[in-house]
Amino acid sequence: MLNMFNESGKSSTPGRTAAWGVHWLSPFTLIGSTVTGILLAGSHYAYYSFLNNQLAGSEMRQQWSLGIGTGISVLAKASFCTALVVAMTQRLWTVLRKRSLSLKAVDNAFALNTSILAFLDLEVLARAKLLS
Repeated sequence: MLNMFNESGKSSTPGRTAAWGVHWLSPFTLIGSTVTGILLAGSHYAYYSFLNNQLAGSEMRQQWSLGIGTGISVLAKASFCTALVVAMTQRLWTVLRKRSLSLKAVDNAFALNTSILAFLDLEVLARAKLLS
């Protein structure tokens, strides 16, 4: 295991800091899921425009049409949510690089997209305004 501290508790690599940057996967995921969501939303609109003013025919055909339309809309929403979570995470890392927050606030900031209770942390609301 790598030990970065000497016996006195000081860093054995003074002046060495973490390399900051954006990995290629984050912008690719953000752009890809946004474009996918737009394409799926457009196809959902086109599908229901195609079905407009057509006879349903049998009950089975109507159920399949409804299921396909619902599936397309769920996939579009999932794509947009993926883009939103990636953008929020990247913004959080930008805030954490520029401002110091307590460990509890960092934990609540990362939980903002999954827990409504994370919005109750006043430090996150005050110091990371664009996240909340």
